[in-house]
Amino acid sequence: MATHQLVSDSFYISVGERVRQQRKSAGMDQETLSRHLNLSRTTIINIEKGRQRLSLEHAWMAAQVLGISIEVLLPQSKNKTVTDWAKKLEGNNQIDDKEKKSVIDIIAKLQTKR
Repeated sequence: MATHQLVSDSFYISVGERVRQQRKSAGMDQETLSRHLNLSRTTIINIEKGRQRLSLEHAWMAAQVLGISIEVLLPQSKNKTVTDWAKKLEGNNQIDDKEKKSVIDIIAKLQTKR
């Protein structure tokens, strides 16, 4: 497995864990979240386990439903720069260019807040 795939998998596992934590903190079950996002409960389970990727649109919707900022769903990166993340995403063919740019923009905003 390529290194960028491992990083990408790790990223989405972390996002899924954060979705689960925030959902539980909001006192919401998977079925309720799935209805709000117009996804199946199985999809929510797979997102929370990192087996399925949460689209940027659904991440934004989840943040709205859970009453949090979308940044809360993103993993923290102590050592990665925006350029590092851009390189990691560059080789990922499962994310379109528009979504890649959105993710990079969000990461850049997060890093400037530190």
